[in-house]
Amino acid sequence: MQILHTDVFWVPANRLVPSQYAINKERLQALLHDFSMDNLSPIPVIRLRDEWVMTDGHHRAACLLKKGYTALPVVLDRDELDLNAYSVYVNLCKMRGVYCVSLLPKRIASDEAWQEWNATCDRINVEAAYLRSPSAWSSLPIWKERKMKEASAPPRVKKLSDLTDEDGIPEQIFIRSIHDLQIIQKAPMPEGFEVVPVDLGCADAVPAICGLIDRCYQKLRVTPEDVHTWQASPVFAPELWFWLIKTQNKQKLGLIVCEADREFQEGIIEWFQVDPSCHNRGLGTTLLTKALFRMQEMGLSFASVCYDAQSFAAQAVYRKAGFAQEVPWAVFDLH
Repeated sequence: MQILHTDVFWVPANRLVPSQYAINKERLQALLHDFSMDNLSPIPVIRLRDEWVMTDGHHRAACLLKKGYTALPVVLDRDELDLNAYSVYVNLCKMRGVYCVSLLPKRIASDEAWQEWNATCDRINVEAAYLRSPSAWSSLPIWKERKMKEASAPPRVKKLSDLTDEDGIPEQIFIRSIHDLQIIQKAPMPEGFEVVPVDLGCADAVPAICGLIDRCYQKLRVTPEDVHTWQASPVFAPELWFWLIKTQNKQKLGLIVCEADREFQEGIIEWFQVDPSCHNRGLGTTLLTKALFRMQEMGLSFASVCYDAQSFAAQAVYRKAGFAQEVPWAVFDLH
């Protein structure tokens, strides 16, 4: 990167967000030993989600902080970068409590931790493609994709557009679709109904969840053990569980259960159903919109959903709510 002297500006260290949550002891000691301000290049940064994010130079920054600097020389990084990858890096740093570069000198990594960080970078660079086009990159949310690879006999899944005669006939075809959470259309609340959070502390919450899902699906049954498994998931997000209830008698007539992958800032619609007696009244759209607005408030970047390709009613609801990037996937070897 060619840098002109006039390109450099200074930013307080507490306003610089790192994209690396650890530094190597040997590299830092070498910089401190040979310290010369004239020999240290400015730190490249980008503007990401209204924050100054470092794209490199974390050891240089730690060196300057150790030398007593409270502001650091930076320059705009004009290289073509994968912003999705940097978004993941920043989220990882914040999840580990490294919100600004001022905290970085305290995060000296052991050799094992440093190797772990490098392995994490390799993984993120591969999976950054997921954030560019989630529904085309994978048939599942990325955390489930990882989990599926650990299964002893995972089903074979392939994009419908990539099928050949050798693949045979799929057992199921489903659609994966994405909402960018940028523009969410408000849905009117039909009179006599309201959307309320699911209180999992109530004794009747889990039985009510199982009962409603059983009423909505002919060939699907959910047990209390299933619900407890959802609660033990690493993406469990109770603030994204909502009931649709009848105001007069508090009867539960709809449910949406969503998850939140904080690492990739993805909201995941896992269960979404409205009692058959209430179909075609706009209630599903109202319930779905409530969850989308909540995801937006939580700072999630996008929402994803998978549904049966033959469920045209579901497709209509999701399209009406603003879901796009529909990609059909074929599933083989389910059993």
